[in-house]
Amino acid sequence: MLNKTARFVYLVIAFLVFCGSVQAAEHRMQKMSRGTADQSFDALMDKSIKTMHERMGQVAMNGVPDHDFAAMMIPHHQGAIDMAGIFLRYGKDFRLSSLARRIIGQQRAEIKLMQTWLDRHKGGPAEQAKSFTELIQAADATMHAEMEKAQKTGNPDHDFVTLMIPHHQGAIAMAKGFMKYGKSPVLLRLARGIVTGQEREIAFMDRWLKSDGSEAPKHQ
Repeated sequence: MLNKTARFVYLVIAFLVFCGSVQAAEHRMQKMSRGTADQSFDALMDKSIKTMHERMGQVAMNGVPDHDFAAMMIPHHQGAIDMAGIFLRYGKDFRLSSLARRIIGQQRAEIKLMQTWLDRHKGGPAEQAKSFTELIQAADATMHAEMEKAQKTGNPDHDFVTLMIPHHQGAIAMAKGFMKYGKSPVLLRLARGIVTGQEREIAFMDRWLKSDGSEAPKHQ
């Protein structure tokens, strides 16, 4: 009788241990799956930002505000397009997805405009402005520093916003600086549009952070 009871107790314990092992394994798999998804988003965003920084650092500025503004803003815009494209693969909030699609469409069109301008204004004498070169370099450095300090939680919605805000602020600083030194009516009009449009988008992202962003689940 004792042996039967002992065997029964042993089987019950073995069954409970098995169930616990299965649940633990499932929990580990779920955690690994979430971690992989978050890591992929973080890794892709970090790579896109690094690429943007490198491309902006490789721009051969010549001291002419019109040229330097367009030449620097093209890789800057491409960085925003890349970041928005990555977000569309991982993000959940439909309003942020709408913003990301708008960023891609708008900034692709602006890149085309700037590249066309550069292609049509190669070479030739032009007035240089050392102050503008220093201004745009300072704006670029500040943007990079602020993006490095952006508070990230592992939640794609939240992190897209906290990274895009300083990115937009960098564009606005460069555009406002260009408006003091630039000559081209086409590029000045573009700069004003960048300031107006991206200030509006920053205001939207700030509102999102204060409401939905504060409740965004954090990566555990």
